[in-house]
Amino acid sequence: MSGGRARILFLDLISRVRGCRAPILNCRRFVMRRCLWCVLFLVAVPLHAQSARSRLRDLFHFGTCDTLVCLSVGVTGSQHGAHYNPDAAITLTSLIDFLSNGIATSVGNVPLGGTSSGLTVTFDQNGLPVTTQGSTGSIFGERSQTLGRGRATFGVNVTGASFQSLRGVKLSHLQSTLTHEDEAPAGLGNPLFEFDTIHVDTDLNASIAAYTAFITYGLSNRVDIGIAIPVVNVKFDGTSIAHIYNMPGDTLHVFSVDSLGKVKVVDTATTSSNTSGIGDIAVRLKVNLAQSPRAGAALFADVRLPTGKADDLLGSGHFSARGLAVASAKFGFLSPHINAGYLYRSGDNQNSALLGTVGFDALVLPSVTLAGDMIGQWQVGAGKVPLPPPVTYVDGSVVQRTTIPNMKDNVVGASVGAKFAIGPVLTAVTNVIFPLTDGGLRSNVIWTFGAEMNFGVKFAK
Repeated sequence: MSGGRARILFLDLISRVRGCRAPILNCRRFVMRRCLWCVLFLVAVPLHAQSARSRLRDLFHFGTCDTLVCLSVGVTGSQHGAHYNPDAAITLTSLIDFLSNGIATSVGNVPLGGTSSGLTVTFDQNGLPVTTQGSTGSIFGERSQTLGRGRATFGVNVTGASFQSLRGVKLSHLQSTLTHEDEAPAGLGNPLFEFDTIHVDTDLNASIAAYTAFITYGLSNRVDIGIAIPVVNVKFDGTSIAHIYNMPGDTLHVFSVDSLGKVKVVDTATTSSNTSGIGDIAVRLKVNLAQSPRAGAALFADVRLPTGKADDLLGSGHFSARGLAVASAKFGFLSPHINAGYLYRSGDNQNSALLGTVGFDALVLPSVTLAGDMIGQWQVGAGKVPLPPPVTYVDGSVVQRTTIPNMKDNVVGASVGAKFAIGPVLTAVTNVIFPLTDGGLRSNVIWTFGAEMNFGVKFAK
């Protein structure tokens, strides 16, 4: 299906929904069928034959051989051609892994939306379920209320982020330094040409978009189950400039020498990638432990399956699971909530994390709900993708191999959004998250737009 055909289908969907005069159930069925076609179209987008990970490697590949750094082996002598390969295998490979892991982790952290809606169940004095209507619910925080047996919420949303920094270092100015191989006699810097370095300055642009369809179903009055299926688009492009700094008086290390004897000490590497496909599917469960009109408590769990293609950075490539204790209350128009738990990641390159969310949703107008959250992830243990340590020369001088600092990737963000009730069963959602820490790969803002529909709704009198 071409992009033009997809646009026609989308415009047709909008026009039909606006002009729909059939019973609301038929309209909802029509919208769900059309949304299914949209998801199938996104999944069918062809992927590049070369994986995104290998394209990211191209950003740090200088010269024409298979290794990351290829120096001239002609005029300067073959013994100098591989002098930077050992450090490139450490420094540049670590940087490639670090960036790949950062993108994959960001994809895995894309917020899916809370499972609660404004149409939930409490229990009367006789223990019988009573459907209640208040605010249209939180956006990313979890509330204790369940939907009620046989009731369901279906939703679709799109979330986007354009990354600006990595651990506080701008992606437009990532720097790394390659040092010479230590040859005999022992001690880097002896002989003097071992002081020659290669400085790499990288400018990277990276962004993600996730189109997610999710459904939550009331298995019983106290148990909800659900599934969320994201279709992810990952894009990046960048340029790296490598500059060889030789000691005064020597030109032993060069990228090439032309026929006139002019040496080349600067080389440029570029790359770009645009991949799409199914991300890591989430299966979710919520169990209400206790509920009254004023307050409640619940346990929530979700499992992310490694369905996203890891080589294209569409998923982590590993199983992960999240468990939360949930408490919420209701005071008039205000409904606060608190979530605390643990995120387990099974991958060798990703850390588990402690989780915490504190927030509220408030019915400020009959059809408008405001929602706010503070969302946090705190890394457990030392980082599993180590950065290369600094290099010390025989004279005591020290060279930092990268400008990325060693720190924990703790992520805290402020989430602000609104829900707009459109009729009795349809709700529009808009939200932005502003990161407050420098941990990990950071976007200045993460935005979300979406819609939710409720099914099987019976209001209590």
